[in-house]
Amino acid sequence: MSLRIVFAVVLLLLPLSVLADEVRVKVAAGAWNSDPEGTVRDTRNGTDRDVNVVEELGFTDSTNGQAYVLIEHPIPILPNFRVGATLLGYDGTGTIKETVTYAGQTFQANERVQSELTLDHYDLLLYWQVLDNVVDLDLGLNIRYYDGQARIESLDNPGVIGEESIGLPVPMLYGNLAVSLPLGFWIGADANVISYDGSRIGDYTAKFGYSSDYLIGVEAGYRYQQVKLDEVDDVFADLKFKGPFVNLYLDF
Repeated sequence: MSLRIVFAVVLLLLPLSVLADEVRVKVAAGAWNSDPEGTVRDTRNGTDRDVNVVEELGFTDSTNGQAYVLIEHPIPILPNFRVGATLLGYDGTGTIKETVTYAGQTFQANERVQSELTLDHYDLLLYWQVLDNVVDLDLGLNIRYYDGQARIESLDNPGVIGEESIGLPVPMLYGNLAVSLPLGFWIGADANVISYDGSRIGDYTAKFGYSSDYLIGVEAGYRYQQVKLDEVDDVFADLKFKGPFVNLYLDF
């Protein structure tokens, strides 16, 4: 191979090597301990009564997994991206206060029930870095997909089970703010939110963290999520999930 060809190959690979040095990859995983509260209502069968998920279904706090991967690059016109998942689930045993119909099944007043709710959600974030120094500001769009199931089973009348699947794509606005502190510490907050036709979905975190010199870091804070649906597929809901979380991460 001639020196001219070698020199040409080096010139072609040089931008790629520089780009690789400037690409950031962060991989995080952890747990969120959240308390549920709120009500749900299924109007497909003419029922207009809200069911309280704590007082009637017996839901209590639950610890669930969460994880994300983000990739940032130095090309201004192209968005950075982050993909993430939260596995959210609750179960409980309670007593129906007043007769209610859910998913075609009628549950009588004072009937004991066993219930489950899963509300897993997956995020695809596309964002741009508006600021990138001591203060880091990111703005963009989150495409979230809720995938879950809600189930109520009678303990007094075996075989009476109401069950509905949940599949809901939601576009959301995204913002993230972080401030670097001495000795590798930082504080920050982020938000994902959308509001339309009386419905509102918001997901907010306040957090702090520490990044070591060995790529390993930890972040912890408080996460609050609201899912308010105003007659979406004949379902009304006003649910809130809130509590502390902690993640470990690798930041390359």
